[in-house]
Amino acid sequence: MGTDIVREKLHLVQEEYKKLLINLRDNFEHTSSRVILDEINVFWFRNRKLIDLIFGCYFKPYRTYLFAAVGYVNICDNEHFPFLSLGDNHVLDDPIHKLMLVNDSVNDPEFAGEFKKHMFEAINDNICVLEQCFGIIYILPCSLLYSNDTEAIKNGLESSFLSMFRKQISLVDYFKSMHTIEDVRSALRPEIERSLIFLEDDYTDDFVERFNTYKREMPHPSHLDSSDGQLFFFVMSGYLAQALDVLYVSTKYQIIPYIRFGVALKYMEVLGRNFAHIAEIKDIIFKATIAYILHTTFDKELVEKMDLQDYLLKMQGYDFEEKLYEEVLEYYNLTPQPDINVAAQIINKHLFEALS
Repeated sequence: MGTDIVREKLHLVQEEYKKLLINLRDNFEHTSSRVILDEINVFWFRNRKLIDLIFGCYFKPYRTYLFAAVGYVNICDNEHFPFLSLGDNHVLDDPIHKLMLVNDSVNDPEFAGEFKKHMFEAINDNICVLEQCFGIIYILPCSLLYSNDTEAIKNGLESSFLSMFRKQISLVDYFKSMHTIEDVRSALRPEIERSLIFLEDDYTDDFVERFNTYKREMPHPSHLDSSDGQLFFFVMSGYLAQALDVLYVSTKYQIIPYIRFGVALKYMEVLGRNFAHIAEIKDIIFKATIAYILHTTFDKELVEKMDLQDYLLKMQGYDFEEKLYEEVLEYYNLTPQPDINVAAQIINKHLFEALS
């Protein structure tokens, strides 16, 4: 199958998906969440072979950036500009398809109403991406690609969690001995205790204080109220599972995750310590880190009145990605403990030069 034919088929699938979403939006009030998700699931399964082909051998290795760990690209806020600054291909992991993992556990009527409202917003966001960035950002269900590998991910989650502790223990040992957050802290490896965060931008020095802030500010299942040890496992399982998902699909399909939240990136780094000897994973995390810094420091006023195509031409003409990585990589190689602020300065320098 020729390259142009694959691209044409991919565009056709995106057009068909947009039509499906518009139809679902127009009939949303009279359609149940289950029916909406079933239609989307059937659509993607019908096109699964093409998705496998695209990720398996069509996209060049590590030239595709995946908008991962969070669902939506805010086009109205120009969030797509930094996302499109790196790589050749850009994919949004379909947030609606991922909602299927949640839908089966929705039993509370009030939450079900909120869930459907969230789904309506996701449908509108997807339509916006497909209308304004057609052929530039592709919406594909990456979670569909590894749905048969959930057992391997589950095993990886358990071993990753247990690797955070000084002594070799099992989950049975953990639940028998870890009741308070002080129990957990005393058993964690020192470098893990210092690096774990629970909320975005909460880098308080004290581990217990960080945990208690999370406990006060975030809702969690009521049955976990009696044990901080259970709550810690619950929280870590969520963050580590998300990070494992991202690392798994990144290595299997040779793509770079574009992560816009520091907590998600932090847990990728925590997992990465278990694979420090694998250059491929180190490179994925490095590039994901640079993309995260670009996202968080990107001055949207620079592109407020700029046409997207003009922006992309300027970035390509300047060779933004190659110049950026060359200078940042040199800095990281020469510095034992790289400063994220220095990396941000390098990024902003090249961004300004590219657009001037």
